[in-house]
Amino acid sequence: MRKYAAMILAAGTGSRLLPLTEMTPKALIPFRGKPMLEHVISALKKHGFVHVVINVHHHASQVIDFVGRNNSFGINITFSDERDRLMDTGGGILKAREYLEHRAPFLVHNVDICSTLDLSALFAYHLKYRPVATLAVTDRITSRNFLVDSAERLSGWRNNVTGETMMVRNSPELKAVAFSGIHVIGPEIFGILKRDEPFSITKGYLDIARNHKVMTYNHSGDGWVDMALPGFHPGVGG
Repeated sequence: MRKYAAMILAAGTGSRLLPLTEMTPKALIPFRGKPMLEHVISALKKHGFVHVVINVHHHASQVIDFVGRNNSFGINITFSDERDRLMDTGGGILKAREYLEHRAPFLVHNVDICSTLDLSALFAYHLKYRPVATLAVTDRITSRNFLVDSAERLSGWRNNVTGETMMVRNSPELKAVAFSGIHVIGPEIFGILKRDEPFSITKGYLDIARNHKVMTYNHSGDGWVDMALPGFHPGVGG
């Protein structure tokens, strides 16, 4: 595992946590006594990821200084700088290409997700089936769902609030699952998704799932928390 890289998506403005994020980046908002970013770095270290890239935008210097003060937590950490232009999740991954394109899969982890998911098992699953991407999912209730077939392949997406549905593959049996904000991506993604503008990786996966294998890994039963939910932080409205 130690030869593989990981990316932490930490460039968001943290609008859900206003006013806490007016002067502090979302990545450094505390959750259970530690900044969100530290929770994610600890999880990655536990599973052997020692090469990590973090994208930064909102109060970027605070994130960079925090990592420096902690001696990069004993691993190799680099930064993908989005201060000039926030690239969204998909654009952020493509912008970090120089740090991630080494002919090996890499793991991507949202900075605001805390989970007991076995990242090593997720990675092994991806290596076994070799799709373009493997998305960690659960059966929890959410406002938006990925739709997967009986072989765990991504086939569509549904907004449960508006009813909007997008299908990319035909399947007689579909199951609705919730994306966990953790995924493993093969380096071939850089030859398939070629965009310079900001875009959501969710939209990117739906686009490529028409002609390429995008799979899901169901880890229902593991602990999973969105650390950026306002209810977890005193003084922030729901």
